[in-house]
Amino acid sequence: MFRADCGARNISITWRILELLQAFKPDQYITRAEFVTIASRFHNPLFSSTASFPDVSANHWAAKHIYDAYTHGWINGYPDGTFRPDQFITRAETAKIINIQFGRKIDEESLAKVANPYNNLDRSYWGYADIIEASFLHEYVRGDEREENWLTW
Repeated sequence: MFRADCGARNISITWRILELLQAFKPDQYITRAEFVTIASRFHNPLFSSTASFPDVSANHWAAKHIYDAYTHGWINGYPDGTFRPDQFITRAETAKIINIQFGRKIDEESLAKVANPYNNLDRSYWGYADIIEASFLHEYVRGDEREENWLTW
């Protein structure tokens, strides 16, 4: 049994993010390229130039981190094949990347049992499962497909 929580690990990750940003700028939005650059620094790099996003040139300042995130399987771009590195990232996109990065995925049975705590989030929204996964302190066991079978929340 494992426990997914907001304990010391998340605090250390938060401090690491602050160190990487060098200046916090609390009122500034973060772009997709900036977030992926931060996220890629938490794992061993698998730098590759195989990601072919037409809007990310090889000389883009974050290209190696974007390609790394793609190689790890954390991102796959938009349906039109673009990554949109200078677009602001949404909370749902952030939750999805972090959940993939740390191997967190709620199983359908557990998802059906969880009461939606958000009055502006519909169960049909593409990021619903990722948002719920990231929103609750819970204990779980891993299923056959590496999904989390929630025991408590």
